[in-house]
Amino acid sequence: KSSRSSVTRRRLKWVGIVILVVVLVVGGIQLATSVGNSLKSTFTGGHVTRGGVGQVEQVPVKRGTVTDAVIAFGRVAPMRVESLAFRKASERIVSVNAETGMPVTKGQVLVELDMAALERDLATARGDLQEAQQALDDLSASDSTLEYALQVDLSRAQATLEAATRALKAFDEGKDTPEERRAQAADELASARADLEALREDRSYQKEIDRLQWLYNQAEVEHGPYVLIENPSEQDRDTEWLLRNEMLARGQTQESARLAHEAQLRDAERRVVEEQRSLDRLGQEIALGNQAVERAKLEAAESLAQAKIMEIEERLASLDEGTDTVDLAKAQALVLKLEGQVRDAEAALAEGRLVSPFDGTVLEVRAVPEAMALPGAEMLTVADYSAFQVVANVSELDVLKIKAGQEVTLTFDALDPETRLTGRLGEIPNYGRYEGGITYYQVNVTFDAGELSLKDGFAANISIPVGHKENVLVIPAAAIWEGREGSFVNVVEGDEVNDRQIKTGVGDGVTVEVLEGLEEGEIVYVQLRPPQSRGMYPGGMY
Repeated sequence: KSSRSSVTRRRLKWVGIVILVVVLVVGGIQLATSVGNSLKSTFTGGHVTRGGVGQVEQVPVKRGTVTDAVIAFGRVAPMRVESLAFRKASERIVSVNAETGMPVTKGQVLVELDMAALERDLATARGDLQEAQQALDDLSASDSTLEYALQVDLSRAQATLEAATRALKAFDEGKDTPEERRAQAADELASARADLEALREDRSYQKEIDRLQWLYNQAEVEHGPYVLIENPSEQDRDTEWLLRNEMLARGQTQESARLAHEAQLRDAERRVVEEQRSLDRLGQEIALGNQAVERAKLEAAESLAQAKIMEIEERLASLDEGTDTVDLAKAQALVLKLEGQVRDAEAALAEGRLVSPFDGTVLEVRAVPEAMALPGAEMLTVADYSAFQVVANVSELDVLKIKAGQEVTLTFDALDPETRLTGRLGEIPNYGRYEGGITYYQVNVTFDAGELSLKDGFAANISIPVGHKENVLVIPAAAIWEGREGSFVNVVEGDEVNDRQIKTGVGDGVTVEVLEGLEEGEIVYVQLRPPQSRGMYPGGMY
């Protein structure tokens, strides 16, 4: 009994295992048949539903032309954006007439500095330059010319001293009345004016200048041919050197004569001013009637004349030592420095108000009222939204394939994918920006937006054609999908649809060249894009 019971249990166990295997096999066959029928019913031609992903279309492999393109990405930006700053001016900001987002018109004042302070700076700079130029003129004049001018000044200073001494003595003796002195001052003023007018109308000076100019021109004519000799001999070079020195000497003589005449004119003008001031002072003193003050002024005039004589005598004594070349170089350097300061002050006054360079919108404001504006510091930024451009980033792998002026195709992520514009590449820069292991070059793309409502910052896709192939096998890029081993397509073979690996060539994101894996006339399936969908499709971007 025990033996029969054990055999029965083993038989039942094996029978159960066999039944389970049969059930699994039958279920697998039914499942495979169901899946096959489903796939077969899915790919039966025309447009059908594929796995609930979307529709597919049967497309034959054919020959055609495909364009090789560089695909770049960028953003929409205003055509003109300008940051405004003071280049030379450094002064207190008195007003800021701009806010972020505010529309502005060309020429509108946006930032204003303290104009009165800038005008004072310019006046100070001009005064310093005038004094330095006078000192340089005195040093540059020849010793003989300067000595003559100083002798004239000394004679006049001595005459002024004698007159001051006589006036003081007459005042103490009571012989010289204020009215008489005022009449004498008027006579001196008339004499000074007559001397100035005589100098201005002196024809002999102009004749002398013309004569010296003729001598200089003659020397220049004699010197000119020797400069043009291509292979001069030693004698030619010596002659050219001597003639050049003669020409320069005559030019210096003419310049010295001009400077001497100008010194005489300035002295005569200064005398007129001094006599006029003297006459005015006498009139004021007569009106006040203060005898003590009047005598003090006479003493001051005598002391001033004595000091003037001492100053002139010291300058005459220093002429024996000659002009110091170091002092002359310092004076020249000071004049050049002050000329630069005057130009800077003039430029600062001219740009004391920042104005909008065009009609646009204020993007950013950094200027603060009552703060100090520093040269070069950005005060605000203005953009012109009447026209746009695309700032494209082209990688170093593609930048050598493109060139300025090429026509490109533009699409925008924010607009319908069928909206395409034609643009043109700007200049290709020689420098780029390193990012993520690749160097990118910013290239501006100009285009006409027409009626499109573009906004600053919109993402843009740029297709740049760099070549094309004709009479090659082509298929839509949407038919290709990527697997672990490469690129694949779904090919119709009779009643079946099979995966096939292919090798692709150039493509423009819409059409792709097939190098291996397909023959002309074969049918492939293309995944149709749902309406208004965006993003990546197999094999490219749309």
